[in-house]
Amino acid sequence: MNEMLQTKLSEILELGKQGVLQAAELVKAQFPDLCEQILKYNFVRSLGANILGIIGLVIAVWLFCYSLKKWGATKWGDSPLIGVVMLSGMGSIILFVANVVAIGHHTWLKILLAPKLYLVEYIKYLVG
Repeated sequence: MNEMLQTKLSEILELGKQGVLQAAELVKAQFPDLCEQILKYNFVRSLGANILGIIGLVIAVWLFCYSLKKWGATKWGDSPLIGVVMLSGMGSIILFVANVVAIGHHTWLKILLAPKLYLVEYIKYLVG
């Protein structure tokens, strides 16, 4: 009975070992494709966010100029609301510039210039 149990146990262990080896081979075969897909996805996501930020900046500048032109204010004292318009317009512009330039993650640029470095940092982020 003990030998039959050992035989069955060794068969189960051998099947498990073969399954792990096959899974490792599959991962090795798919790893380059996986890395390429991760790079493409994060590149497009980051670039899209930066493009939307730049579009938002253009819209904020346009709305600021349009509101000044609509009220016909050419000097600071021409309209009582000119201070509000100036403050809100400049605040919007500053926020968009900060988002695009300073706060925004330029992952797309990192992937374009140094993809291996990006992958190392991405793995570090996933592990830690």
